[in-house]
Amino acid sequence: MEDNSCPMNAVFEIFGLSGALCFIGIANGQPIRGAIEISWGTELHDNELYGAVVKNCYELESKVAQSPRIVVGPHTIGYLNAHLKEEIDEENKLALYNRSLAEICLNMIAVDQDGHHILDYLGNTFTTTVVKEQKVIFYKHAYSFIFSEYEKHFANQNSKLAVRYAWLKGYYDQNNLENLT
Repeated sequence: MEDNSCPMNAVFEIFGLSGALCFIGIANGQPIRGAIEISWGTELHDNELYGAVVKNCYELESKVAQSPRIVVGPHTIGYLNAHLKEEIDEENKLALYNRSLAEICLNMIAVDQDGHHILDYLGNTFTTTVVKEQKVIFYKHAYSFIFSEYEKHFANQNSKLAVRYAWLKGYYDQNNLENLT
């Protein structure tokens, strides 16, 4: 069996880890932002990645994400959709598993207020497959941090950060504890 016979395993792991890091980071008062994008790249030396994957992820993280969230790039969306549309033999269990993971990953994505795709780490698919029982405690801590950051930046008239935390607070309000339990 080839190592790449189920590439969706890696995508699912990246989604799970990225979303968990974002959610837990906010809950711990150490917010992160990031991007997930699929492009070509090569590792010339150990832990030294080069290529379009680095450039595309960097641009999404620095120019699009801007606040604590994980942006999912268009190449990644296309890659996942291609696995859903792929004709497969129903006897090929790995191909069926691949398709199933692609569908799960697509269900972990939402469109944010600015039209960009984000990892929906408060959504039902993510919370039931990744965060599970910890979702309520993470949510409470994260919401408390978000609210205090918003109030602090609002009081200091730092409109750039106040708007970002208001936006994040809106995401949490839409996915409140009633929806997580």
